[in-house]
Amino acid sequence: MAGLFKTAEIGFATAQRIDDLVRYAQLAEQSGFTSFWLGERYYARGIYTAAAAIAAATKTIKIGLGIVSPFTRHPSMIAMETAALDEFSQGRVMLGLGVSQISAQRQGVENTRPATSLKETIEILRGFFAGEAVVYGGQMFEMNEPGGAFVFEPYRADIPIHIGGMGPKSLELAGRMAAGEILGMFSTPGFTRYAREPIGAGLAASGRSWADFEYRSYITFCVDDDSERAKDTVRPMLVGYLSGGHSASAAQPGSARWRHSGVSDDELAAVKRAVSERVAAGDMAGAAATIPSDFVDKLIVAGTPQECRDKLQEFADAGLDHPVLYHVQGHDPARSIAQAAALIEPLVATTASQDS
Repeated sequence: MAGLFKTAEIGFATAQRIDDLVRYAQLAEQSGFTSFWLGERYYARGIYTAAAAIAAATKTIKIGLGIVSPFTRHPSMIAMETAALDEFSQGRVMLGLGVSQISAQRQGVENTRPATSLKETIEILRGFFAGEAVVYGGQMFEMNEPGGAFVFEPYRADIPIHIGGMGPKSLELAGRMAAGEILGMFSTPGFTRYAREPIGAGLAASGRSWADFEYRSYITFCVDDDSERAKDTVRPMLVGYLSGGHSASAAQPGSARWRHSGVSDDELAAVKRAVSERVAAGDMAGAAATIPSDFVDKLIVAGTPQECRDKLQEFADAGLDHPVLYHVQGHDPARSIAQAAALIEPLVATTASQDS
């Protein structure tokens, strides 16, 4: 039996104008998407400002922060901002935590120890959300005496926390401590399937099951009636990641993300080299043109509605529950968002099928 998703969700990076993000969130809410995720692009619009604008302009759609790094904001500041946003949105916030290696490196943080730093961040956050006076002595973060405590009562003490790390220790941590996992850029059906093992180990260690966990992934996405035009639309975005401009780790050869992608190390190296050469020459259009269509197909859901539906089905069959269609692009974003909602709707389980 073919797999089904539990929800249909959508996301955009904060490189977009805030008024555009607000409009996209309103369209997503109207089109039936259940959550709107924001990816914080350094150094673009701040994620909390964008999320607050979206909260003010929508009514029911959940707002995902994916991801927030404890190396750009101390865990105590993440607690303050998240609780305030949750209050303002009346309980619609989902918090995603991750290291964001590119921002950490640029800001002089050399040793991020992702699993340790994220574990400590969760413990500090949960203390704040529970209304405690947090005193904490960790390996990465501290809250010294007399500690810190909210001077207001949070709207919710159980704001859901997702882990955005993709290494095996971070995936296990997600299963052990978090409400969910949100996989990042270049997640493929192969990696989605692989990641279930370390997550499952964490769930078992915490005495939980997959029914207690929300398994999400960003899926870079573009739907168009013209398949090649859809691929052309996502190529410039790929250039930013392959050249290291948007991420320090997304295109790192040898990682599990790539071992399970269907892209060989030699293929990745060749494409990165060609892209970087054109970027260094100032030829961004040429850099995009060097990316082969079959390379795009292995990493991105981009094509006609039927092609996109078939590729999304592969993610559902791999065990993903909550797909976040990311960077939904096209010549007419309003049409693209509605079209994306229509094509994924048959892949989402109804209440009856979820209960069966």
